[in-house]
Amino acid sequence: MTHASPPRPLRRAALTLALLLGPVAAQTSAAQTSVAQPTVAQAAPSTTAPAPAPVPAAPATALASPLDTLLLALRSAPGWRSADLTYRAAQLQLDSARLRAGLNLTAGGNAALTKAPWEGGDWTGNGTLTLSASLPVLPWSPLLEGVRSAERGVQTAALDLRGTRAGLTTQLWQAYAGLRAAGDALTLADAQLALSGQLLAAGRDQRAQGLLTESGLLDRQANLEAAQAGRDRAARAVTQARAALTRLLGTDPLPATPDL
Repeated sequence: MTHASPPRPLRRAALTLALLLGPVAAQTSAAQTSVAQPTVAQAAPSTTAPAPAPVPAAPATALASPLDTLLLALRSAPGWRSADLTYRAAQLQLDSARLRAGLNLTAGGNAALTKAPWEGGDWTGNGTLTLSASLPVLPWSPLLEGVRSAERGVQTAALDLRGTRAGLTTQLWQAYAGLRAAGDALTLADAQLALSGQLLAAGRDQRAQGLLTESGLLDRQANLEAAQAGRDRAARAVTQARAALTRLLGTDPLPATPDL
């Protein structure tokens, strides 16, 4: 029994959506949750990024398109990773602030050994053990204010993360469109160059038979040189478009001659 694979545009759109709404690394331990204050928990806004959209699994026999490869490589791009690390650092600061605002226990001890009088007296020892606990409850407590400040930092980092991901995805689409346009222009330039070469070869035969004037042959030679120059410009445009993708992704995941 065969299963029809999902259309490539749908898979590509789902992959792009998953990149934009991907999970943000957020790990809060059980100990940190248990020491958080009720008042802080009520005032704390949700800082967890939305769950990722499900990406349809491509069939094993289907080959990934160049755009799908670029979208996957975007998750390892320097800008993408930098935004992820910034958000993770903000979450770690929030976790640390919540720990400091929780229940603090302090234990201490002291022991002393005395002998009086020194000559013929008995040794006397005593010890003390101290245990103290502190819990910030006032809303204006510096520790609770630190928690609220860290929560605002996580919210700001989450917004920056979304904006960075959206901006990088837009830049990738634009760079890919530029690469496709440059590739199409190069294909057209190759065709024009081949046609100009064939016309020049035919013109030389016609000139040898007296069917073409010298000026007509020179025109075809000029057309061939112009086609060669256009082909060189198109090749440089393809190189520049690939360089733009490499700068964005930090690497070039496409083969030497991709099927765009």
